Amino acid sequence: MVYKVTIQEILSKSFTLEAESEIEAIKKIESLYNDEKIVLTADDFVGKEIFATKEDFEYVHKAVKFWRKKIEDPTFDNGEDLPNLNFIEKLYSDTIKNEKIDKECYDKFEEVLFNKIIEDIKKHNYNTNVYLEVDYNPCKILEEAATESGIPLNRFPWKTSMTIQSDIKKVSVSEGHFSPLKEL
Repeated sequence: MVYKVTIQEILSKSFTLEAESEIEAIKKIESLYNDEKIVLTADDFVGKEIFATKEDFEYVHKAVKFWRKKIEDPTFDNGEDLPNLNFIEKLYSDTIKNEKIDKECYDKFEEVLFNKIIEDIKKHNYNTNVYLEVDYNPCKILEEAATESGIPLNRFPWKTSMTIQSDIKKVSVSEGHFSPLKEL
């Protein structure tokens, strides 16, 4: 289980002033604070809170499952509708599908890819987009995950891109040349 632990320090200072109403008093102090005429310091420390929340990485699991499915049963489509190219794509696809890969390699790929995505998200303080894409070759993260897992790089689907939005926990993917994005 992954937990995010937050330490929140509380600074507090009280002010006495003349005003026509409570709202006016708050606005005056807020204005002074916004103009940095009032600055709270460590001397104004009144307490702290430490709390933990369980991290929800289900959206990352969806992304990883997508890539596993795609390399287990690869398809190749570069978006061109040319008879000779379609024949080459089918021949390439059939050749790749005949390669036998152990289940342990796919399991390892899932684990490594998950950890690499989480590492990137954490490195950017949980506020980043992670892009995974394959033109005819996989991007760095996919390549590293495949290499560490014993998965040949030629199993990735052509012209496929994915955006993992960690701030809103959303995964979008485009499968094939000029294909629209769809949410997983």
